[in-house]
Amino acid sequence: MGIFDTKVTFKTIKNDIKKSDSAIREAVANAIDAKCKNIYIYIYPEQDKGYLLTHNYFCLDIADDGEGIPTDPNEFENVFCQYRVSTKQEKTNYGRRGKGRYTYLTLTKSPDNVAIFTKKNQQINKISFQCKDREKIKIFNESTTEKIITKIKQPYTTLIQFKDLSREQLTIDEENIENYIDDIKNEIISFFADRIASKSINIYVNDDLIKIEQYTEKIIKEYKVTIENEDLSYSFIVDFYIWNNHVKLKSDRQKHVLFFDDKNVLKAIAPSGKNKLAFSSFKQNHSIIVKSKYFDNIDYIEDSDDYSNVLTDKIIKKLRSEITFYLESVLINIYKSKIDKVSDEYLRFLKLSQDEITTRAYHAVMLPFIEKFGGKNLSDDIKSIIVNLIDTLLKEAPESYLSNIGTILKLKPDDNDKLRYVEENYGMIRAISGKEKDIKRVDFLNTFSELVNGKGRGSVKERTMLHHVVDKNLWIFGEEFENISYKDISSDVSLKTILTEQEMYQFDSAELEEIISEHKTNKVPDIFIPIDKNNIIYIIELKKPKVKISQKIVNEIMDKYVKTLNEINKKYGVGDKKKIYAIAISDTKTENVFTMGSLETDGLTIVPKSWDEIINAARLRYTKKIDDLNHKLKQSKWKDLESLVLEHSKEE
Repeated sequence: MGIFDTKVTFKTIKNDIKKSDSAIREAVANAIDAKCKNIYIYIYPEQDKGYLLTHNYFCLDIADDGEGIPTDPNEFENVFCQYRVSTKQEKTNYGRRGKGRYTYLTLTKSPDNVAIFTKKNQQINKISFQCKDREKIKIFNESTTEKIITKIKQPYTTLIQFKDLSREQLTIDEENIENYIDDIKNEIISFFADRIASKSINIYVNDDLIKIEQYTEKIIKEYKVTIENEDLSYSFIVDFYIWNNHVKLKSDRQKHVLFFDDKNVLKAIAPSGKNKLAFSSFKQNHSIIVKSKYFDNIDYIEDSDDYSNVLTDKIIKKLRSEITFYLESVLINIYKSKIDKVSDEYLRFLKLSQDEITTRAYHAVMLPFIEKFGGKNLSDDIKSIIVNLIDTLLKEAPESYLSNIGTILKLKPDDNDKLRYVEENYGMIRAISGKEKDIKRVDFLNTFSELVNGKGRGSVKERTMLHHVVDKNLWIFGEEFENISYKDISSDVSLKTILTEQEMYQFDSAELEEIISEHKTNKVPDIFIPIDKNNIIYIIELKKPKVKISQKIVNEIMDKYVKTLNEINKKYGVGDKKKIYAIAISDTKTENVFTMGSLETDGLTIVPKSWDEIINAARLRYTKKIDDLNHKLKQSKWKDLESLVLEHSKEE
């Protein structure tokens, strides 16, 4: 029997080893470092029947077919018995801290409940521990002929048995087989996902092989890369594994490229070269497996623990560049599809009827909200409130959208990359609001055309029907009326009242009385629109459908309104004179009717128009605006997302 005194006490170990230092993970890591191909893990219940009480507990067996633990006393003491000293030097080793095997002593309720069996040269050795709080740990290494009772039925070289597990070392809420199995699988996949994906190791839990497909968001198999160098070319087969949210990869295992030779022997590891996405709700951890004959006679794992050899190899540098470029496109597409999916779940409450471009624009604008709430289990009522809030902010206050969402979500100016993305695509936000309005206006024009040109146009009342519609939609006459509201115009009001109340003309009371007495100011124009900024007065005379606009009607407009206003103009200096633009409109006009006067030379003009001319010109104007906006939306749909991800990401 070999008895080895260590230089560490059990009390020191309990204080030094953290809960994150998992005994199960260390056992699996040591097995992989021992170049095993298969690892078998079995959790099972046991009981000890006493005279009065029965003690129920759980046991755990972990076995592997690796090289095993050296049993020669000198080598065993050097490799196994020194605390915080490790003989592992290869950069693919998981160990090298010299304390991992001591975590075994913390997994059970008593260190005496841990036993390790190793088979070498047809001999079985048993390793056990004696731990007393105030004494140094003793390790016993002795050959044995005792029958090993285990649930593992596969051939193995090393078996670790833990009896009476301490649940405090695990993250289960309730002790049962299912919870133990789930916890063990999650622990293993979170640390060894890349090795399992590479098929270089098989890990079984209660006889169930851990299959990588259960833990991936996307797998791309056998992506072929050819690297040319001078007169030679080298072929590589690359597998990409994008892990799902069930895989909480450990920080130092999140982005690895593993390089294997043609015989599936690991020859190097390196960072993927892909920056980590900055979006907290979507991690996109990934692993990449590269296989090629190129590595048959090359081994990069003999040196120190840096990546200098593999990163300076010209072929590998080109290969990693190709891998990174392709990986970026894969991750971006997954990200976009996820955002679209979550956004659609919210946008269904708006019942959008817009085309795909507008819907995608909504997706982009919703990014800060989706990042804040997308991963949370919210009720439909809350989702409906959120999306209607977004829609209201967007339509009612596009200029203040950024500041409003920053206030609502309590965002600081620089703590959310989605806000910057929205800001960079600010024109898209304006375009959404503009397009919504323009689509509605085209729809209005189509309906209005039916009103004034359709079969029922004869029953349309000029004052009671047309006025109510046109007063509130002056934009149909031109862009200059876009920002004119109903309160800015006079409708069905006499010239006398207009002159008395309108601020466009400035008269004292004596002047006003004189004007009223000299001119026929009791006439009532249909719509009177003064626009100060260009000193133009617009008069719109509406005629009921089926009344043709003739030269007689044009002359009547001149006599009733334009002459009076033109006479008033003579009281002003050149710079203050008002130009007068009158439009006479019905569904048709006579062939010999013509425009009277010139706005530029005479300061007045009267234009005969049909509703078709008005409607078609407006429809053309807004259709062009929609086309322009569509183009703008296409250009900015996800234009900056790829660069945003790279610009605001962090190196692994």
